[in-house]
Amino acid sequence: MVDAFFRAPCLRSNHAFRLSKRLCSRTIDFVRFPLAVMVVFIHCCIPPVDGTTVNFSSPSGTDVFDILRITFSHVLTSIAVPMFFLISGYLFFIRLQNWDWGVWRSKLKSRVWTLLVPYIIWCGLYVLYQLWFVLRYQGASFVPDWLSERGWLHLFWDVNQWGGDRINWLEGHTIHMTSPLLTPMWFVRDLMVIVLLSPVVYWLVKKTKGFFVLLIALFYVSGVWIDIHGLTSATVFYFSAGAYFSIFGKNLIVELKRFRLPSYLLCACLSAHFDKV
Repeated sequence: MVDAFFRAPCLRSNHAFRLSKRLCSRTIDFVRFPLAVMVVFIHCCIPPVDGTTVNFSSPSGTDVFDILRITFSHVLTSIAVPMFFLISGYLFFIRLQNWDWGVWRSKLKSRVWTLLVPYIIWCGLYVLYQLWFVLRYQGASFVPDWLSERGWLHLFWDVNQWGGDRINWLEGHTIHMTSPLLTPMWFVRDLMVIVLLSPVVYWLVKKTKGFFVLLIALFYVSGVWIDIHGLTSATVFYFSAGAYFSIFGKNLIVELKRFRLPSYLLCACLSAHFDKV
């Protein structure tokens, strides 16, 4: 009886822990599909609509259409990619109490099939698709020039550039965003890079008790960053933030629920900032 009395709180605690863990897992599974739909919406509005051209005082049918495009492609959906980075960082370090190179190699091997192989296949197919147009409408003689102008292997990494026209906190220009020829694959490219750097992320987050995440958040919001194609401040910040919850054994959903209102406000501010860094 006495023994049962002392064990009961522990059993209740373990039960609550399992429930919270199950809640986190189910929540992540639930949000993946709507987040994927949001990513599709983001790329449905290319080129981006300039909101300054919309006549809000007496909007025409075209103005209303542009307002809807801006809302669903650049406002409500801007949370999608940051959330994918956050979830990726959280899941990568889940149940990793201490760094283990064997676990890291195992995770890398699985990412080869889930990230690298699909990345090469999709980028390669799109390059071939573009080459087919060159062959059909310009001829085979233009293929070498077409490849040379685009930097050959840069087609698979950073041939596209955009942004860089904003001023950061140091009165300099923010760096350009880059992507392979198949633009949406920039997310997979950045994710592969940050996964390779995961030992560094783990060490910095663990040793600084989360201060590293706050420091990267400052770089992210300020627009001050180093020009490394494939490693944006947004990638490092959101992945490291997710890693922080895993490394210190915090339940992502439960912890954020405690600060629901500030989390919503912070999420809105950072997500609106995401496309501009």
